[in-house]
Amino acid sequence: MNSQRKKSKVHYFSLFWKICKKSGLIYIFLIFIILYIAFTTAIFYLDQSAFKDFGDALWFTFSSFFTVGYGDYTVTTTWSRILTVILIIYGAVIIAMFTAVWVNMVTVITKAKVFDEEDEMYQKLCTLHTLPYEELQNLSLYFKNRKKKKD
Repeated sequence: MNSQRKKSKVHYFSLFWKICKKSGLIYIFLIFIILYIAFTTAIFYLDQSAFKDFGDALWFTFSSFFTVGYGDYTVTTTWSRILTVILIIYGAVIIAMFTAVWVNMVTVITKAKVFDEEDEMYQKLCTLHTLPYEELQNLSLYFKNRKKKKD
C-alpha cells in the first residue's frame, strides 16, 4: 500500500513538473521572484523608518503580494505607498495568471488522458470477438466502474 502511495506522489510531482515546463509557469515564477526582491529592496530603502531590518521588508512585501497585508507593518512615505499599491495589483495579476494557466493545463492533460482511455476502449469494442476472456472481464469492469462514477 505504501509503495502505491509513493508512486502516486511521484506521478503527481512529475505531472506538476510537466505542466510547469509546458505552460511556462516556471517563467511566471521566476518573474515573481525577481520582482519580489526588487519591490522589497525598493520599499525597504524608500521607507527605512517603517522596518527594523530587511527581513521585515521581505515579510511586508510577501504579505502585501498575497493578501493586502496584515497591518503589522505600514509604509509612511508617498513613494513606498505607491509601490505597495502597484505590488498589490501585481500580486493579483500574477496569481490570476498562474491560476488560469494551471487550470488550463490540467484540463488539457485530463481531457487527453480521458480521450485516450475512451479511444482504447472503443478499439477493444471494435475487436470484441477476438478478445480473450480476461480482456472481456477487464472491459466489463471498466464500464461497471464508469457507471458507478456517473451515479
